[in-house]
Formats: sequence, C-alpha cells, structure tokens
Amino acid sequence: MPRRVQGFTSATCLPPEPDAPGRGAEAGAIESLRLYKTMFERGSLGQLIVDYASLRISVVNDAFCAMAGFSASEVTGKPVGVIFPTDQNPSENTVARLAAVTVDGYFVERTLQRRDGSTFPVMSTVSAVRDAAGVPTTLFVLFRDLTIQHAAQSAQRRSQALIDAAVAALPVAFTTFNRDLRLTFVASGATRKGDLDMRSLGKHISELSDNSDTILALEQALGGSETTSRTVIGDRTYLGLNAPMRDDDGAIIGVVSVSSDISAEVSAEARRRRADEVRLFAARHDPLTGLLHRAALVEHLSELAMAGHNAGALLLLDLDDFSVINDSLGHDVGDAVLLEVARRLSSGFPGSVVAKYGGDEFAVVAPFCGRRPDSPACCAANAHTARRGRQCRGSNPQDHW
Repeated sequence: MPRRVQGFTSATCLPPEPDAPGRGAEAGAIESLRLYKTMFERGSLGQLIVDYASLRISVVNDAFCAMAGFSASEVTGKPVGVIFPTDQNPSENTVARLAAVTVDGYFVERTLQRRDGSTFPVMSTVSAVRDAAGVPTTLFVLFRDLTIQHAAQSAQRRSQALIDAAVAALPVAFTTFNRDLRLTFVASGATRKGDLDMRSLGKHISELSDNSDTILALEQALGGSETTSRTVIGDRTYLGLNAPMRDDDGAIIGVVSVSSDISAEVSAEARRRRADEVRLFAARHDPLTGLLHRAALVEHLSELAMAGHNAGALLLLDLDDFSVINDSLGHDVGDAVLLEVARRLSSGFPGSVVAKYGGDEFAVVAPFCGRRPDSPACCAANAHTARRGRQCRGSNPQDHW
C-alpha cells in the first residue's frame, strides 16, 4: 500500500516498493519526500500537485490558498481549470506542451482567478513526473504572484508615457553621445525640419553637422565643461545645451545635449534689430533723399573735430529759385528735383559725407587730399560743374539743370 504523509502519497512521487536490497534507496527517497513536503507546506510560493490523467488537483499548499482565497477542500479533487478564468483554462495547452517526451517542464505567465472572481497575474512553473514508458503521471505546479511586479511595470510605463508626452510637447531634442562622440540616443518633440532620427544612431557628430562651433562645444563638454552652441539646419536655428555624462564613479562616459528650436526667437530678434536700424536711420536722415539731415551733419562735424580731423572742406550748396519749380510745376516735381540733386552730389563726391541741411540746401564734407581729384580744389571744381544747368525744357526734373 502507498504511504501517506499529510496529503502526500509516496505512490505519486516515488518508484514502486523495492525489494530488500533496495531498502537504502527507498529510505533516501522517503527523506527526499519529507524535504519536499516541508518545502511544499512552508514555502511562500503557491504550489499544486495535479494528477495528469484527470488534470484534477490532488494537493494544494497554504501559500496557494492564501494567494487565491480558496480553502484546500474547495479545490482538492477539482479540475485544475477551476482556478483559472473560464476563457483561460490552460489544460489543453498543458497537454500539448508535455506531449513530447523530451519536455519535462516549462514556465509561462498565466492569469489566476480568486475565489471572489477577481484575477491576478502569476508566473507558472510546471514540472512533469513520467512513468517508465515516458507518460506523464503527475504535475508539480508553482505559482509566483506577479501583481506587485505588474503594478511597478505599469507605473513605469505611465511615468515613461508622461515623459514621452512632455518631450513630444516641447520644441526640444534630447541626444546623447559616447566618448567617441557617436550618437547613442535621440528623442525629440514635434517633428521639425532637420531633426535627427533613429537612422542617425552610431554616426559621428561630424557626419551629422559641419558646424565647427557645435563640434567644439561637444568636445569641450566631453572634457568636463558645460557648453552652449548655436546650429543652423536648413532655415531653422537650434540652441544646444551640452553637459558631460558620468557613471556611478564620476567618470565621463559621454555627452548629453538638449537642443531647443529658437528660430522664432532669432527671427523676432532680427526683426527688432531691423526695426531699430530703421528708427535710427529715420532719426538721422532726411526722409525724402535719404541723406543725413542737419542735426546728423552737426553731430558728424563735431565727431571729426573731437577726433582731430581738422583738414578738409565743407561745401554748402543752395538751389536758386527752387520755389519757382514748386510753385509752377508742383511739389511732386520739386521732390524729384531734390532727389536728382542728392543723387548727383553723392555720385560726384564719392567717399564724402553728403547731407541735406535745409529745404533746398545741401552740404558736402570732403577730406583734404592734396592735389588728388577729390581734394578741396577738385571738389570746388565739381561743385562748379554741378551748378552748370541746362535750360528748362519741359516738366522732366532732369531738364531743369
């Protein structure tokens, strides 16, 4: 008769009753059974012993009962499917897995169902005991509750999802480089022209950018400094903040770079500069001719005097009878005449400062250069040439010279 040890029978775990010469082996088997019984009863993992032929539960331990909320009497002798959700009964899968005589066990993640109907994930390890013909007779099943592990993984996924969402919402790109300055990681927000992608992984920074300032900034970061760099890719401008990456021992293992798309800021700054330049120009120049006006001319002469540039010539020109043109032909024609005078003076005195310091009054600040063509004497000659006009022949402003 098989021997029972609190729910265990040696017939389920041991070979047939041996003859007298095999009594020592039998004693060893009994000791093994005793040790397994102790582990079975006191272990923290849920354990079952299942009859393979009927796939009914023979024995359960206290850890399984605590895990699933069943008492031993509620599941002993019942089909193994009673502890699984109806649509996740693994009986057929178990038979299929153990059909090959070379397979004595496997592990797989399953879902168990508690007595109250709730479910929870477990890691199931199944081991088969076979008879002399290789047919499975008994299954030893261990369950490890994965609830806490799954909760931690779920929290990690949620945290990663929040990080990914934050990255996706920001106009930034995160990149890392190893000590050889080869790209090892890239994550960016909304798609932007010129962004790096996963196909760039493993490439050296020189293969990704020909901007020497960017490469130098990364090299300095690899040396232990925190650096910034500005890179233009296409029509976009990026500001990179670079810092060394260190391992647990403080050794530098690479560089991390956070790049922000500052194209809008750069464009706005350029617009502000242009607006400032326009305002400054308008404050110093005549709005019609674009020449320096009286205040700017006085400021220029003061700067020359303070710098000690006393030698030169200041030519003052006045258009005679200019009011006649305005009165007879209109202000539009008068303005055209002023523009033409400004053009001729600027081209007649290249390199000199030409200003309009009155309604029909102009000034030329010419440097003193000896007898060269642009000397004061030559300037006076040019002014004489400029005064030689033609007789008026119609309403064309150029015909009034």
